[in-house]
Amino acid sequence: MSVYYEVGRYEGIVTDQGLTETKTGKPCFFLQFDVTADLLPDGTKKALPPAHSFQRSIYQVITDKTIDFLMTDLERLGFTGNKLTQLVLDSNGCQSFVDNIVQLYCKHETYEGNERERWSFAREASEVVPLDSKKAKELDALFGKKMKDHFGNNKKKPAKAKTEQPATVPEDDELGYIPF
Repeated sequence: MSVYYEVGRYEGIVTDQGLTETKTGKPCFFLQFDVTADLLPDGTKKALPPAHSFQRSIYQVITDKTIDFLMTDLERLGFTGNKLTQLVLDSNGCQSFVDNIVQLYCKHETYEGNERERWSFAREASEVVPLDSKKAKELDALFGKKMKDHFGNNKKKPAKAKTEQPATVPEDDELGYIPF
């Protein structure tokens, strides 16, 4: 798949879902969707004309290291089941996401020498919680020597920023010119 969509947030409508395998035989969840709108940074939605709406897919490999990420994404989709087989459309007890509108994120990456789109579910920005002072001091204890080796021992006063004086243009008579 070549790069068509810019890096950013989009909205799409789900067209298919299920379980499949990667080329190397690892199980994965897939979700196919048609990209329907560009979600602009200011929060507005810009609908894409049908001629600019293409089908894309998300693939999430399922391992013991990735299952928590998958469960978080399934929860965002509204999954209420308790078995991965319930993600397969023709399975008993399937929960279909087909025709659901989802928020997506497109980034670009290089794969086998070619730039391509990599799609994922859009994640909400999380609130930044400042690190408490005790933990910050623990970081100083762990990495203080490395910081001092790199930045010095802080005995020098920080260099003051030089402020440049505005250039003045001498008058003609200061340069010895005689006006005509």
